[in-house]
Amino acid sequence: MATSDSDHRDSGDPPLTGISEGRKVPSAAGGASVSAQGGPSPAAQICAPNIDGGCSSPDARTLAILPWLVSIAFLMQMLDSTIVTTAIPVIAKDLGESPLHLQAIVICYLLTAAVLIPASGWLADRFGTRRVFILAIFLFTLGSLFCALAPNLKILVAARVLQGAGGALMVPVGRLAVLKSFPRGEIVKVLSFISIPAMLGPLGGPVLGGFLVQYTSWPWIFLINLPFGILGAVLSLRYFPDLRDKPELGFDWWGFALFGAGMICLSLALEGPGDMGMGNSTALALAVAGFLGMFVFWRRAGRVREPLFSPGMFRTRSFSVGLAETSAPGCATGPCRFLPRCFCRWAWAIRRSPRAF
Repeated sequence: MATSDSDHRDSGDPPLTGISEGRKVPSAAGGASVSAQGGPSPAAQICAPNIDGGCSSPDARTLAILPWLVSIAFLMQMLDSTIVTTAIPVIAKDLGESPLHLQAIVICYLLTAAVLIPASGWLADRFGTRRVFILAIFLFTLGSLFCALAPNLKILVAARVLQGAGGALMVPVGRLAVLKSFPRGEIVKVLSFISIPAMLGPLGGPVLGGFLVQYTSWPWIFLINLPFGILGAVLSLRYFPDLRDKPELGFDWWGFALFGAGMICLSLALEGPGDMGMGNSTALALAVAGFLGMFVFWRRAGRVREPLFSPGMFRTRSFSVGLAETSAPGCATGPCRFLPRCFCRWAWAIRRSPRAF
């Protein structure tokens, strides 16, 4: 549905970045153009300022291929968060480790992604969406290759961290490119399309992992990412828009360190006493340190000019309601990815000590 710029000026909203009909007329200032009707041209409406003051305008073919690129990246990221759960017993046997120790390959992937996601927006504004997205695909694909070739658990965990770093940048930067490239009236439709893998990944990951382990070998649960990664990188070089804004201030390194340290400490405090052999006093100290780090981060974020993410955004009603609506299903379905690991743990315990059950 088309909406005029005057309507948005009256409502206080910025002009839509839509594509309208009309002949382009070069602007006297250069670098931008206006239509014959006097409004911004389609190129000016959907372009974003580059670091040198220019702009990149996605063409029609780019707008057609961009949702597929982002959805494939989303599928890769979601699959690898669940695909290893059913393969843990086989991987543990091949590496000579206890299946209970291999939970690290799941935790480190999810934790790395959670810590690095807040930095993705600044990196995209600073270096451009295309560069960061291709770098993310490269890291994810390289991490997948290292996972398949890992000879022991330590290298496998390190490779999963590399995978998580790539996954942390792929989806947020892809969504950012969609938000900056498409007209506002089409954003909901496009975001719905690229969100389909978010629902298929947690469901199909364990099934696909079990199938590949049963009929091939466990390295294939990681090697399956290679053709998708190579194809995504090649298409991104041509069709992924290079959109960027020049950050006025530097990156909030203190906020990033506090947030990351708090997340890591809280995760270790929750997982340590169970399978890592951590004492209760150590876990309690880590929990206190984690809560303290998050508290200091939150208090600091409300005082600095450009925090990692501002607490003020939660005062926007649409954002708060949307966050609550998307978090509730995630909290309900997210733990399902850990159920196969729990079943493997119980089966392993019953096999070792049947009388205890």
